[in-house]
Amino acid sequence: TKKMAWGILLLFGGGMALAQMMKVSGVVVELSQTFENYRELPLILILLIFVSFSIFVFISYHFHQIH
Repeated sequence: TKKMAWGILLLFGGGMALAQMMKVSGVVVELSQTFENYRELPLILILLIFVSFSIFVFISYHFHQIH
């Protein structure tokens, strides 16, 4: 246990707990219904929106870490 990657284990456990909480609280159902409206959009457009948002969050986070 001395060489075990505890950070990865905690990250995995936290992800599982977050998923269960989202399932129990109904957030998963709400998100599913929300994204149902976007089924007609081309996959490339959905990916472009997701990647753009991810880049925005990444840059904003690092900008605030610097200042």
